[in-house]
Amino acid sequence: MTTTRTINVADGVTITCLVDQPADAEAHTTAVLLPGNGGDGTQYDVLVPHLTSSGFRTLRPHPRGAAGSAGPLNGVTLADLADDVAAVSDALVELPVVVIGRAFGNRVARMLATRRPDLVDRLVLMSAGGLVDVDPAIGILHRRMFDRTATEADRYEAWEAVNVAPVNRGTGLRRPRSWPDLAVAQMRAPDATSDGGWWTGGSAPMLVIQGTEDRMAPVANGHLLAEEVGDRATVVDLPDVGHALLLERHEAVAATIVTWLRT
Repeated sequence: MTTTRTINVADGVTITCLVDQPADAEAHTTAVLLPGNGGDGTQYDVLVPHLTSSGFRTLRPHPRGAAGSAGPLNGVTLADLADDVAAVSDALVELPVVVIGRAFGNRVARMLATRRPDLVDRLVLMSAGGLVDVDPAIGILHRRMFDRTATEADRYEAWEAVNVAPVNRGTGLRRPRSWPDLAVAQMRAPDATSDGGWWTGGSAPMLVIQGTEDRMAPVANGHLLAEEVGDRATVVDLPDVGHALLLERHEAVAATIVTWLRT
């Protein structure tokens, strides 16, 4: 059962969070799920049932600017967004927690682990790019996804081209809802962030899950990150999967996460 909590995390910042309890009320681990660019906690609708049925409690804080969460977006940094998540976690659960971040959310997750090592026990990073250059054509399509002047059909076509592996296109995958103002602010957040030490995600063990057909976060990214952080990282490549790996292969993603967390 999903409940909604609203937390005043700072002056002028209010975060709404979806909370799901496992069937076993004695959950021993909480997973905090952070969405991709311009998205909210509903991006994880397909993953939450797998986690709760495996005994995990989940928190899905909507980023400021999405789904009832509010706060300044102009000049927002990764540190600001990580602090929002930390305040929600502090208010709702006992620490530490597992933090799961997909796409842009993985950057917030790594910043959170860097700023609050007491809060983050383990990291799960999905579709984690940033080290390998993206084809400029993909960048153009990514911006079109949030273009209010484009038709809904054009935005969906751009979303599918950016996020979905060729073998999975045309299968009717539903694009998650998005918040354009938030998307723009998040795209600018890394450049607005002065502290670059977040990249290696503090000292927490990390699982990196990535699709071999990911055009936004090419598969080499995870292996380069693993080379940098050493044996803290476990990398899993899923074949025939793109940037939207949760929609394309949510069962495989869930199984990979649960198995790793139980080891």
